[in-house]
Amino acid sequence: MKIVFLSVANVPSKIAESVFTMKLSEALVENGHDVLLLAHGIAPADGDLAAAHDYYGVPQTYQIRRLPALVAFPRRRFVTGAVGACWAGRWRASIAYGRNIYAC
Repeated sequence: MKIVFLSVANVPSKIAESVFTMKLSEALVENGHDVLLLAHGIAPADGDLAAAHDYYGVPQTYQIRRLPALVAFPRRRFVTGAVGACWAGRWRASIAYGRNIYAC
């Protein structure tokens, strides 16, 4: 199954939501799914999101794409959700998953 995981957590970060997001994505891949993680927030300074895999100690078995950081935008969760929906359609995902009711 192709799964798009929409996360509003900053990646990389030490907060629990970020760790959970990366570890759950890894677990989905280990169970035979193709995963595209759409991460919200701050990317590493060099823009290489693959470095996030090393930060969390997870294998590079799934893709990560950065969602636009809309910090000052009042309805940013809805926009994040719309962007996530576009990515899910573009990637032809079987299912979209997220943990933020407004973004979903």
